Amino acid sequence: MKTAKIFATLAIAALALNTSAQLRNDPEGYTRLQFSFVPGKFSFEIDNALEDNIEIKTKGGSIAYIKGISLTNRIPLFLELGGRLTFTHGKDKESYDDFSIENKVSLMDIAIPCNVAYKFAFDSNDIEIIPFVGPNFKFNIVGIYKYSETKDGKTYKQKSSFFNEDDMKAIGGEKSKRFQMGMNLGVGFRFGGVYLGYQIQPDFSAYAKFNDESYEKKCKTFNQHVTLGFFL
Repeated sequence: MKTAKIFATLAIAALALNTSAQLRNDPEGYTRLQFSFVPGKFSFEIDNALEDNIEIKTKGGSIAYIKGISLTNRIPLFLELGGRLTFTHGKDKESYDDFSIENKVSLMDIAIPCNVAYKFAFDSNDIEIIPFVGPNFKFNIVGIYKYSETKDGKTYKQKSSFFNEDDMKAIGGEKSKRFQMGMNLGVGFRFGGVYLGYQIQPDFSAYAKFNDESYEKKCKTFNQHVTLGFFL
């Protein structure tokens, strides 16, 4: 809800700028190299089950190359293409009187963003506002899940790859597909040659699936990118 309010506020601000400020249509394309801090979560969403959903908070980083291609000379509308390498890691631990459970994930992927962006460029200063939206095509390279439980002083550990069929069968799941589709939604700000941006990146398709007689469990990721970039 907070994220939705942020983007609604940004949309209203953009409309106000477009009607009141002195803007120029700048159809010139651009390229940039950007680095992001990536907080997010890896969620186990359980249907028709008595147990609660599990949510592992993750942190990591990404590096990306983005190319903005002008779609028309009349308005500053662009197609943003490029590549992004992201790594995230996180854990969740629950402790009781004599029993504890810990879940860990380590994820790495290469994504191909395909965004439509609009560039609000000011006449007086070298400042631009660039909101964007589009699909995110992701290829998962690494997906490691570690589970451990401790009871009566004894610890049981299990390490599994989401992309190994035997590993997933051992924990009641299906071998994950490497390809995933999600969404990019965000806004960037250009100050001369420097770029500052924020975006959300939810999954559309499941990262992993687990099946049981009484429930189905799906895993999805949700990442945020807080970005510092440089125009080339």
